[in-house]
Amino acid sequence: MKKEFLLMIAVIMFSSVVAQNRSLDLTGSDDYVEVPAFNQTLTHFTVEGWIKTMGTQEDWSGVFFARGGNTTAGINLQDGLKLGYHWNGQNWNWESGHTLTDGQWSHIALVVEPDKATLYLDGVPSVNVWGHAGEEFDGAFFLGKDPNQDIRNYNGIIDEVRFWSVARTEQQIKDNMNKELANPASEAELLAYYQFNDNVDDIKGSHDATLVNGIATPYKTNDTWESSATTVKKLEHGSKLITQNRDNLLIESGYIGETLCIYNVAGACVLKEIVSEGKSNISVGHLSGLFIVTLTQNGEVYSHKIMLKR
Repeated sequence: MKKEFLLMIAVIMFSSVVAQNRSLDLTGSDDYVEVPAFNQTLTHFTVEGWIKTMGTQEDWSGVFFARGGNTTAGINLQDGLKLGYHWNGQNWNWESGHTLTDGQWSHIALVVEPDKATLYLDGVPSVNVWGHAGEEFDGAFFLGKDPNQDIRNYNGIIDEVRFWSVARTEQQIKDNMNKELANPASEAELLAYYQFNDNVDDIKGSHDATLVNGIATPYKTNDTWESSATTVKKLEHGSKLITQNRDNLLIESGYIGETLCIYNVAGACVLKEIVSEGKSNISVGHLSGLFIVTLTQNGEVYSHKIMLKR
């Protein structure tokens, strides 16, 4: 059976032509982003985004969390890095079984319907079958904070946050989590969309947020790799992807004639090479944006997902 796993790399170049792709970097002290109340009762709801924790989190740290008026709902981190949620002030004690890996990019989502809620971690669902009455959303949404206590602040990076007035399906979550929305204005059920490239404005257009207690430019740019040290990702079939710098990938293959393809978000293979047994250096300095990298051996597609976004 073909095994398909996505390997996503954000390779960012800076020029007068290519826009900078950035993320929101929060310190976990008292900085956060406040999204205005949606002021509508929703029985079907989705919030999703990419996060990367930077160290141990305070218990009940709010990631995407609404608290105010008659509303207590959203995603938080419990017991360090365990993914949890509130809805109408309840369900906080349900255990999703999802635990984040510190320092690694992860896509998370909360999807609520009247009879259940689903927490996703990198497209993998965990379902809580329980009645979920409509949430009023008459209080602000906080990115990086639960204002119930001063210490419930998120320490890490946030990107590509989307709010929906609909319960997105598992397939929709998986199909769209690795790419930007092409035309947000055409998405009727999209409540708000934040990319954090230069500000905290709503890309959809009607819910610009406010940065509270943050530095003037809290947007982390992708001008280097994760660190000066080499990053090694061992793929399922034994080969290794070794990142050396933002211009080169090093593939260490244990097979003769593996095919490497780098796909853009539109699904086009923009770089294809036959990888020899041993080490092969792949130049990616001419690429900018998000890409999916795969290695194919004897008809089997192998890869591993990482998010090199700063």
